[in-house]
Amino acid sequence: MEGGTPVSISYGCYHQYGFFGSFGGQIFDADFNFVTDEANQANVTAAVSYLNELYQISKTNSWPKNDADGLAPFTEGTVAAITNGNWAMGDYRKALGDKLAVAPLPAGPAGASNPLLGVDGYYFTPNSANLEAAVDVALYLTNAAAQTSMMNDAGHVPSNTTVEVTDPLIQGLLDAFATSYFRPQVEAMGNYWGNFCGTDQVFEAGTPAADWVAAGFEGATKPK
Repeated sequence: MEGGTPVSISYGCYHQYGFFGSFGGQIFDADFNFVTDEANQANVTAAVSYLNELYQISKTNSWPKNDADGLAPFTEGTVAAITNGNWAMGDYRKALGDKLAVAPLPAGPAGASNPLLGVDGYYFTPNSANLEAAVDVALYLTNAAAQTSMMNDAGHVPSNTTVEVTDPLIQGLLDAFATSYFRPQVEAMGNYWGNFCGTDQVFEAGTPAADWVAAGFEGATKPK
């Protein structure tokens, strides 16, 4: 990007989560408590500062700064890369064919990136009148044959580890998922969305990254 190669970075609290790990930053500990110590806040600050550098390059060059604005330029070949989730791959594959490839977010000084990974599943109420049939449907939809079909026909990434993956794009996604952070379905995640999504305060308003990170952790841990 510094050399002038156009890239569409999707700036925001979902897409850029993975960069925290590249700089050794954590949002949560193993019990989903926010990691507020000074050393960790410095690591998260380093990630936000790096993203701010990228943002300013994007802004100066009028490159797309979110996945929606980046769709046309990427599929038309006017930007070299885009950050997005695997749900967008169908449009990209249709437009680019064998010119499309998948790569993980880059590692940084502290190691691999850890993008958020959401996993779809099936939930049933114990009060269902057809519980056994519902479980049978879920078991069918998650077996190797069904997940192979969903992978080949709809581009889904299989969660069933017995599925044979032959598509390099799907394998590229699985490789990227290897260092991901499973998006937790816990109350604390709401405090992340509520306190770490205003990066425009840094990117546009000029708030120092360290101050913004400190305010984010303070707001996320403030008693309600």
